[in-house]
Amino acid sequence: MKTVLIAITILFSTVSFAQESARCFATAYGHPSKGGFGMINILAQELCAGATNATEVLNCYVVAYGHPSKGGLGLPAQFAVDLCARTTNAPETIECWNQMGRSGAIVQTALDVCKSK
Repeated sequence: MKTVLIAITILFSTVSFAQESARCFATAYGHPSKGGFGMINILAQELCAGATNATEVLNCYVVAYGHPSKGGLGLPAQFAVDLCARTTNAPETIECWNQMGRSGAIVQTALDVCKSK
């Protein structure tokens, strides 16, 4: 009985994660006139693959890609995707990036450290 309950829990968790990835992709790839970001397909796929919290991934991307004059980091799209894919805590990921930048870390090191947040 315990095994069945664990299997059911895993099944529902997997379905939930798939829904988050799909929700993330719909917004990332969607046309801006319909509330989407208008990203190219491959970047939207990379950003949203395996997402467990679409809102956090998308919020992270908005800040990471956003223009510095509007509070963003101003990263190129691919760097923003690499930083934010699979994040579960957008503010923590962005703060990590800022701290790494203040420490003088090179971009790849900052991405490696911060993308797991």
